[in-house]
Amino acid sequence: MDLGNRIPENTINELRDKCDIVEYISRYVNLKKRGSNYLGLCPFHKEKTPSFVVSKDKKIFHCFGCGEGGNLFHFLSKIESKSFYQVIKDLAKEKGIQLDIDNSTDEYSDKKARLTGILFEAMQYYHESLYADEGGDALKYLKGRGITEHLITEHKLGYSPKDPSVLYNRLVKIGFKDEDIMDSGIFSKGKGGIQDRFSQRLIIPLIDIDKKTVAFAGRTISKNKDTAKYINSPESLTYHKGSFLYGLNVAARHIQKTKYLIVVEGYFDLIALNSINIFNVVATCGTALTQSHIKQIKRFCRDVFLCFDGDSAGRAAVYKASRTLLPSGAKISVIRLPDGYDPDKFVRESGHQGFSELLQGRLGFLKYLASDVKEAIRSKPSMKATFIKKMLEYVNLIPDIIEQREAIRFLAGEIDIEEDVIYSYMRGIPERTIPAPNTDSKSRFKSYEIWALSILFQFPSLIENLPDSVVKMIESREISESIEKIIHQYKNEGSIDSLLDDSPIFAVITEVLMNKAFPENESDAFSILLDCISRIQVDYLKKEIKRIDNEIKAIDSNIKSTNKNSANEERLNLLLQEKMKLSKSIKLREIKYG
Repeated sequence: MDLGNRIPENTINELRDKCDIVEYISRYVNLKKRGSNYLGLCPFHKEKTPSFVVSKDKKIFHCFGCGEGGNLFHFLSKIESKSFYQVIKDLAKEKGIQLDIDNSTDEYSDKKARLTGILFEAMQYYHESLYADEGGDALKYLKGRGITEHLITEHKLGYSPKDPSVLYNRLVKIGFKDEDIMDSGIFSKGKGGIQDRFSQRLIIPLIDIDKKTVAFAGRTISKNKDTAKYINSPESLTYHKGSFLYGLNVAARHIQKTKYLIVVEGYFDLIALNSINIFNVVATCGTALTQSHIKQIKRFCRDVFLCFDGDSAGRAAVYKASRTLLPSGAKISVIRLPDGYDPDKFVRESGHQGFSELLQGRLGFLKYLASDVKEAIRSKPSMKATFIKKMLEYVNLIPDIIEQREAIRFLAGEIDIEEDVIYSYMRGIPERTIPAPNTDSKSRFKSYEIWALSILFQFPSLIENLPDSVVKMIESREISESIEKIIHQYKNEGSIDSLLDDSPIFAVITEVLMNKAFPENESDAFSILLDCISRIQVDYLKKEIKRIDNEIKAIDSNIKSTNKNSANEERLNLLLQEKMKLSKSIKLREIKYG
């Protein structure tokens, strides 16, 4: 287990992606396709009717007969009687993946430092090349977009020449090793030798919060429609797309003054805002907001202004981002652009004055939501109930009960409907159903506790939004200890897959993962996790009330059998106040359950 925990998570993820679970399990089990899954006789117990299910999409297996379950690594470990580490080692060898064991933090840090050194030198080279003859078209392109010399220098924009050998030889001459140069993600090796993946592209360096160059984005300046507009560095030791926010290294110090952050989608959207002296801005660069992004944003502010394209795709992006932001407690506003405009185009045409007016006229997310709902109801009155229920899905994502009630009051006023009607709609929403595991052997677990564990196992980044107190409220010690292990592994960048491979609880997790109601994306998983947390809290609070009731009975009995005691009466009053407080908290949390 210890060795397994030291296998880098990105190596395990790469193996998981490259190994087809159906192909491997088919070597031991005769599988037949049934719907989206595959069915066969379980190899771990005798049976005549197939109950062994393999999900190709979810990359897991589960036997509904004996309860055995897991992923490919767990299957091979059990069927071949090998350790988790040995399974990973064998698969890596078969797939031609180098297995680097994290034997020390120093080795990891040294490697990362070498890679950022290479990327920095490459950034310098690309920037110089922009002003060479070969970079003339790229420089002309930038000037045509209104990007000044100051901004080009500030963002270290550059150009990658056609001949990759110049940069490669320069890096070798400096003293970098071939292995590290290739691991930087700049080059690839093909039949024609070494190739620069960004060749003949405009270069945008990706610089992290510590002002280190971690990757590049390359934009084509060719008019060939078959050429991809952007390509990015591959995932590496220095760069994780789902964790990177472009421009945060500059925005961080400006957020301290403005107390809010503007989020845009594209690199040039951000550069355009910088051109009008707005620097408290970051770009997601083609990636939906993730929990890792939100964790970084929360370090600096709570107020987030979304400024996406003024078309249907941009509006959809606002709602998608809000589903991720709302549970974090962020205060969201929306800067609305005219149809057909992105921030870059708008700033180039309307300048600082025009954008300042948009900024002043921004809408709070609830106002934005209500406006869309009112318009939808006006267009299709017969679907009013559907639109209201859809609206309330966002309200349900607000973690604070008081803020949730204030949101309901506000929305009721905006769409001219009674609050009680809103609450009745909330009770009628069949959202986020949490089915209980359906096998007798798992009945000792409460459904919302095992679902919380399963969600955190499948989407460990959601740990960032798990209140510390909740784990201690969980009744099952097995589940609470498993969650604590996942939290520890996640915070220490260890392998989650190897964590529970010896634990019988993993079979229960895979049963939940096989459930048709289990979410397929992080955003939906977030919603269900919030429900699980609320139910765990309600369950705990009810137990606390029961404890208080028992103490009240004991004190009351003591008062009746003896003379009145001021200390007893004072304690009784405190208990009654505490009970009222807990009861109110339960009532607020139970609103959504009816």
